[in-house]
Amino acid sequence: MDRERLEEAYEQALNELAKAKLEVEMLTNTVNGGTARLAVDDGMRIIAASEGYYRMTGYSEAESLEAPFFRKGVNLVLPQDLPVIASAIENLSRDEPIRITYRIRKKDGTIAWNSAHCARINHSGPERTIDVFFFDITDTKQTEIELKNLLNNIPAGVLRASIGDGICIQFANHEFYRQIGYTQKEFAGEDIKNQYLCVVHPDDRAYLMERTEAFTGSEYKCVGLEYRIITKDGQIRWMWATGSRLSDPNEPASILQGIIKDITDERQQRLDVALNEERYRIISEQTKETVFDWDLIHDRIQFSPVYQKMFGFMPPADLPVRSLTDYDIIYEEDKPQVNRMIDSILNGESYAEAEYRAKCADGSYLWCRNRVTTIFGDNHKPIRAIGLLSDINDYKQTATVLQDQAMRDSLTGLLNRMAFQRSVERILQEYPAGRYAFLLFDIDHFKSINDTMGHVQGDEVLKNIATILPDEFRSSDLFARMGGDEFAVFVVNISSAEATLKIADRLCAKICGLTELTGLARQITISLGMSTYPLDAATFEELYKKADQALYEVKHNGGNGCLRYF
Repeated sequence: MDRERLEEAYEQALNELAKAKLEVEMLTNTVNGGTARLAVDDGMRIIAASEGYYRMTGYSEAESLEAPFFRKGVNLVLPQDLPVIASAIENLSRDEPIRITYRIRKKDGTIAWNSAHCARINHSGPERTIDVFFFDITDTKQTEIELKNLLNNIPAGVLRASIGDGICIQFANHEFYRQIGYTQKEFAGEDIKNQYLCVVHPDDRAYLMERTEAFTGSEYKCVGLEYRIITKDGQIRWMWATGSRLSDPNEPASILQGIIKDITDERQQRLDVALNEERYRIISEQTKETVFDWDLIHDRIQFSPVYQKMFGFMPPADLPVRSLTDYDIIYEEDKPQVNRMIDSILNGESYAEAEYRAKCADGSYLWCRNRVTTIFGDNHKPIRAIGLLSDINDYKQTATVLQDQAMRDSLTGLLNRMAFQRSVERILQEYPAGRYAFLLFDIDHFKSINDTMGHVQGDEVLKNIATILPDEFRSSDLFARMGGDEFAVFVVNISSAEATLKIADRLCAKICGLTELTGLARQITISLGMSTYPLDAATFEELYKKADQALYEVKHNGGNGCLRYF
């Protein structure tokens, strides 16, 4: 009995081992890579490898015996990456786990990036071996390269830095190093050691560090700072930096990502304008736009006399800026964007603008555009803002008219196809639980009307049909001329398809009555097809297609009728 139990236990152990082996093989075959056991002292000869390993190389196990493989994976490694392999073997000999990245040439000639992981050298058995996990990381590596190329083409410094004992640069693009005049190697050397404060002007280091540390400990998601740096060749340049947090602000060293822009020339221009008070006075009096001066320190704003010409009254002198929105000066719906503009300037933005409606003396409202530029003091804080208030009322009215014209058919005044489609798609997206009907119809034998009576008479028929549609449906329904003699109606909140089809029948009869009104010799009839949402279709294109199929069926049966898609 003892022997039988031992044999039974042994059989069970073999089954468990086979099951575990199968599970490992299934696991390795689910990733884009595989495993292999290699002979260290025989040029990394493959002793055993998973199917995933061979699949990763493009070769089969049988093909690995021949050139150029010769059952040694290193033969596929690009020559310039072979030193990486050699260095890895040396580290393994010192019992140091390795993780390396290198390139191979696959069977089809393409280059693939591989990542190899190995913990140690195995000394058991007749030869030294290593067990290696291989992963194909080509897609990841390509994305990394593309991202790096993209960052290096951005015309501003892009960086990632840890904030702790200084500002240590962890990553920066080419433009960052061009700004400071140092190469990446020089910046990482013993003199600088990637510490950004080393190139910041000594008078601005405490300010920059104080603001950065305050930001990392606050709830704000973005920071904007203005300061000076000293480049490698000794130039003093003004920089504007914006950044956002990457890590928890409670961590000892928070991580920031940011963009740095050289604003030396821009700042000098702002200072020139700010210091030339006489030029400002002349411009403010002669321009057609209202010029205003906002004292940020004392929160007082003054407008040039043009304000009275634009709005019919003059605001009180030294008006607090919040009075623009606290009182009845700005149109109620436009107050949020005006407040956002004010907050941007107070938070240190160099420029902000907003379009809104401002009240006139007669109670009407005037569309205007407000553009504001900030002036900063020596302490890097915004002290004044100069703005221009422009009258854009005619532009807004013209834009509204043009937008409406662009949505309308010029002959009938109905929505054109593009505007109709967008409106239907918006309704379906915003109110997906509704029930809708899509009616599509055209005029039977309309070409003969144009040919025998002329296009002027044909246009009259189209315009008369356009006037009938609003009478037969509700104001909430949509009407469109889709092109030529084709019309469409989108009926919202239908009670049933049968009830809507009755309305369509009534429309056909009403259009037949146009014969006497237009003086035509032959009766005007239409062919109409209908589809419904959500029963027949779920999108505009599907509704249109199925209504068109129903319309075609009516045409096929002689026209002058209505039919629902089935």
